[in-house]
Parts: sequence; C-alpha cells; structure tokens
Amino acid sequence: MKKLVLVCTTIATMALAAATVNAADLRSTIAAGVDACETAIDLSALNVTADEAMDTYFDLMNTDPDFFCVDESVSVTTKGAQAVALNVTYDGSKSDIERRRAEMDAAVAKIAAAASAGATNLDKAKAVHDYLINSTEYDHSLAMTTSYDLLVNGKSVCNGYSLSYKMVMDKLGIPCELVTSAAMNHQWNAVQIDGTWYNVDVTWDENYTESMDSLSYDNFLKSDSFFNLMGHNGGAAAVQCTDSKYDMGIA
Repeated sequence: MKKLVLVCTTIATMALAAATVNAADLRSTIAAGVDACETAIDLSALNVTADEAMDTYFDLMNTDPDFFCVDESVSVTTKGAQAVALNVTYDGSKSDIERRRAEMDAAVAKIAAAASAGATNLDKAKAVHDYLINSTEYDHSLAMTTSYDLLVNGKSVCNGYSLSYKMVMDKLGIPCELVTSAAMNHQWNAVQIDGTWYNVDVTWDENYTESMDSLSYDNFLKSDSFFNLMGHNGGAAAVQCTDSKYDMGIA
C-alpha cells in the first residue's frame, strides 16, 4: 500500500476544538479536487480539522484509483482549528494526467470486454483474476504502487491489484469492495457472487503463481474464516464473507 510524506502548514495557531463534518461531503470535495488537478482544494465551507482532512485524503489514496497522479506529499492550510485548504502536488501536468486516465480507462474496458464472455458472474470474476495474474507481475521493488502502474505498465503492489480488480468488476456490474488491513499493510477485495460475498486476493495469488509457476486460486472466493486461518488478519470491510462453499477450491 502506498505511503505518503505528510507536511502540515498553518496560517494561524491551531486550537483544540470539536469540528463537525459530513464525511461524504469531505470525501467528494477532495476527490473532485484531485479529479480537476487542483493544487489547493478549498475546504473552508466544510468545518473540518487538519487531521480529518489528512485522514480522508489517505483513505482516498488507497481506495480511489484516480489518485495515481498525486505526488507523495500533501499539506493542510489551517485557520485556527479549521482546515481551509488541502495542498496537493501532482506528478505531471493536467493534460498528461488526463491522458494517463484515458489509458487506464481503456485498459479496464479491454479486460472487462474479455471477461464479459463468461457465462456467469463467477466466470467473469475468475477471468479478471486470471487476466491480471497472467498479464502483470508484482513489483518487488515497491516503486510502482498504483492502479495505473498495474493496468498500463504491468507492475504494481497490492494497492494496484485490488483497485484494478474493483475497477473491472465495477465495469462489469459485479458488486466489489476493498478490504484493507492496517496490521498487514495490505489490501484485497470482496466480491459478490450470486448474492453472497467472498474474499479475493489477486496479489497473493499472483505471488503464489510466480513462485509455483502455475495459476493459483488459493485466495479466490474464500470466506473470512479461511482467510484468517491462512494469514489474512485485521481486514476492515463493509461486508462479511461467511460462505465457505469455495474454501477448498472452485470447480
């Protein structure tokens, strides 16, 4: 998962005070600002603290694929206890970022088109799992960390794999969530098949495939209890994966 360097700046001495904020409004404001490549995202109307702004930004870094373009530094301008602007730097010009977003979208569309030939949602979820493993590799240098890195350049870490898998599932209309473990510094997916949620860790299956030289499904469509038993711990998700139907493998 991506790590960022943080710097906080102030235009006035911060005071301890309680702030109320609509989390959805804060997320949408920051996401829209990054989408527009704004260098100073206006937070003045939201009544948020620097910590709230930073925490939301970091969460979006790991959950929003459009954040592939931000540079690894961010600062907050404050007035008293209130954050008034989130200062973001980017790794290219707006036109360059738009070009790369188009490349990423095209890659997602290509994978979704190939997977759509599957007769069932399980077939499609498996096809995307296989496509990503067969056409990419884990970046052991940890230098390539985003969905763009994986989808366009063919290398990334867990963040890139989990975000890319979700992007293609979303394109196919198959419910998919991100599962994040702070304890493991790791991220994977939960996907819904026939109304039931299952864990999918494309990253670990990629690493197993690499080491065994054969396609692995050890982390495909598994229950929470199976994942915990096999070493996944501390995962925070909006859904629970209780069905063990595929724990011993898929047909």
